[in-house]
This record gives sequence, structure tokens and C-alpha cells, in this order.
Amino acid sequence: MKKVDLHLHSYASDGEWSPEEILHQVDSHQLKIFAVCDHDVVDCVPRMMELVKDRDDLEFIPGLEASVLYKGKEIHILTYYIDPKDQRLLNLLQKNIDYRENSNRKLIEFLSESYSEITLEGYYNYKYDPYQGGWKAYMYLKDLGLADNLGEYFSKVRGFKVEKDFVSIEEYISKVVAMGYTPVLAHPPAYANGDLYDMKEMDYFRSLGLKGIECYTQYLSNPKNSQYYVDYCQKHNMLITGGSDCHGQFAGRAIGRPTVYEDMIKLK
Repeated sequence: MKKVDLHLHSYASDGEWSPEEILHQVDSHQLKIFAVCDHDVVDCVPRMMELVKDRDDLEFIPGLEASVLYKGKEIHILTYYIDPKDQRLLNLLQKNIDYRENSNRKLIEFLSESYSEITLEGYYNYKYDPYQGGWKAYMYLKDLGLADNLGEYFSKVRGFKVEKDFVSIEEYISKVVAMGYTPVLAHPPAYANGDLYDMKEMDYFRSLGLKGIECYTQYLSNPKNSQYYVDYCQKHNMLITGGSDCHGQFAGRAIGRPTVYEDMIKLK
């Protein structure tokens, strides 16, 4: 039975691995169906498509993980079977890219009031190495010696507030469905007080055109609770996916975990 991981990240967003390294890891962990879903960017997808074009033993699903706004909070929507050259999709994602850049600028200005080492000029001149994983603002603080780990980083930025301005979930789902793509709710336990996300919320997302749910995820404190999401998807004839949300060594989520097999998912 084929092993599956439909949620991997590359250094195009906040992972550590290049497409070549991801392919090496996929082979090392005996995965046969996989997807790279970077945050709001698709830069890795064309190279990965090139790397696997002659691999009859692998199924690569081009994707992305979009941040969307719902009730003022950030929700992630995995989007599968994309065309990375689709200008309509790239235009839709640009709002999120612009928001992140503006938010990072405001964060650096906020931190510079408390730390003389931090300056906008220093941040803009900082050469971020994507192989480190994470993101530029985090690595900037880390290389300044102000944050040795994520816990210290988030401690430093506590108190910083900026209104989130991602594309709305309503706009995003309606547009990607119209483009012919497949939106799936990523790691629903991340938005719940516990493992089980409110079915009324999932009902609303489904009414917008959501096609599936990432039922198998490391975000579950009890893996048996994946059945809650599987049952929901089966009841409503939705797609069933699973993935590790692996970023390489960064963030501590191992590739291929939880273990998911082809017969556990529904992709079409």
C-alpha cells in the first residue's frame, strides 16, 4: 500500500529543504504520493514537477497552503492540483504576500523601540538563508543573538499587534474553486480548543465550496480523533487527506507522520 504525505514545506516559504532534498526525503521515507504546500507561494512547484516528470513510481500533487481570514482569525487552506503559472492564482496570493511584508516592517519598527540592535536598515540588509528554515524576521533576531529558539522569539514579539489582512476565506475558496482547484481545510485541530473543530464552522466552509479536510495530522493530541473528521467527510462526500506539515528540522514535525496510506484518503 502506498504511503502518503500531502503537506510538506520547502525553503520557498518557511521550510528548510530544497525540492531536491524533499525528493530525497520522500524516497528515504518510502512515500509514493506527496504534495508540497508552501505558505502563499508556489515557487517550489515547477522545479518539483521537473524532478518527478520521469518518476512513474511517484505521484506528485502540486499545491500550496493559503492563509485566509475568518472572523478576524487566520485559517489555512491547502489547495491541490494547482497550476503554478496561473496568473489569477498568483494575483490572489499577492495580497497575503504584501500583508506579510508590511507586517514584518511594522514588527521590526516595534522591536527597534526596545532593542538598539534592531533597525529597519539592518533588517532590509540582512541576508536571509532559506536553508535555515523559518522566516526572515525570526532569523534576523536569532542571528542578532536575541532569540535562540521560537519560544524566545514569540516572547520578544509579545505585545506586537497588527490587524490581519489576509484574503477572506469566502473570496479565496470561491475563486480557487472557479479556477478548478481543490481547497482543503488544513489541520483543523489548530483552530480548536482541543482536537475537535466545531462542525458548524466546517459546515460553513463546506457551503463556500470547501472540498475536503486534512483528517490525519500531527496536530491531533489523540490520533484516534482523526475519525471525527473522516466521518464528517464521508457523511458529506468530501475529500479526505493527511500530511505531516513537515518543515524539515524546523518546527519539529517529522516527514511521513502520522503514517497515512492511500486507502485511508480520498483525493477525487
